[in-house]
Amino acid sequence: RKRRFVTARGTGRAVFHASLAGALIALLAWAGCARRPMVAVPPDPWPAVIAAADDDVSAGCYRCLERALAGYERVLAARPDPAVAARAYRTAVRLAMRDRLLGLYPAPHENAPGRLRAQAASDDVAAADEVLPVVAWRRGTLGVNVGLNVSRMDLPKLRVHRAALEAKADADPWMAELLLALVGSQPWVALEEGQRIAGRITPGLDPDVWWRRHPEDVALTFLRLVMLRETTIEDWQLLQLRHPEFVEADAFIGDQELWRGRLVSSEEALARSLQAFPEMLASAALRADIRQQMEDYGLALELYDVALARHPEHREALLGRMRVLGFMQRHEDALVVADRLMALG
Repeated sequence: RKRRFVTARGTGRAVFHASLAGALIALLAWAGCARRPMVAVPPDPWPAVIAAADDDVSAGCYRCLERALAGYERVLAARPDPAVAARAYRTAVRLAMRDRLLGLYPAPHENAPGRLRAQAASDDVAAADEVLPVVAWRRGTLGVNVGLNVSRMDLPKLRVHRAALEAKADADPWMAELLLALVGSQPWVALEEGQRIAGRITPGLDPDVWWRRHPEDVALTFLRLVMLRETTIEDWQLLQLRHPEFVEADAFIGDQELWRGRLVSSEEALARSLQAFPEMLASAALRADIRQQMEDYGLALELYDVALARHPEHREALLGRMRVLGFMQRHEDALVVADRLMALG
């Protein structure tokens, strides 16, 4: 019994010592953790980038869309995200259309949809593929005799596509933009075979119909003002008043002022549009024409040269340049331009 007691007492001591050692180890470990600073997990930066890009898309202006596309592509470069890819593709398509409507040449975003095509929704790609090639350039961008007409063979396919877009336009503002860009650029696509335009309103471009579709969508409102035939200078000024970020509206205010015969006001608006968008070829060519009419031949020549640097075969700019050189008594130089015009046909 004494031996068993001694053994038990020894065992108890061993257990006590082991427990004490364990407690000491735990205490030391806790002390070490207390001294070690907590490592904060950095927050995910991409939701904020996506939210900012979404806000820019809602704002709808050209520079807004550029910022949005850059934000979406930053996210996609960091990680795949199908929802962001879909938004990026739609934004790229909007910008590619805006390049043409504003008369930016060469079009800076012409290849953006193709860059994002593989990640986009197949329905969106199919919808944009038919529309983008036939969106009309702003008048004065590419010059006289450079049109963008579709062949009679393409009309049946485009009419089917127009009907498909019409079925989605009331539910989806982006599809509505594609539809309006298509019908506004190629009005005969809204006509059935053998139908003729009768009356004041072009089929497919009824203002009452279009202003009921997504009336609060600012990007679609911009397109309504470009495409609908009854837009006035006051409509453009109201857009700028409500949305000052739409600096591109100055280009269309300049067009409207010119149609009213107000050369000075038109030239001032076009100058503002060129300050915001130096690549706006249509504004440069038109402003040069106005300066020629004002007999400011030096500035007119500079502006024609700006236009021709971007598009060497711009016939209107070449013709204007030839006239200005004649007025400046630079007849040999004017004959060189005349030879160039004759070579172009």
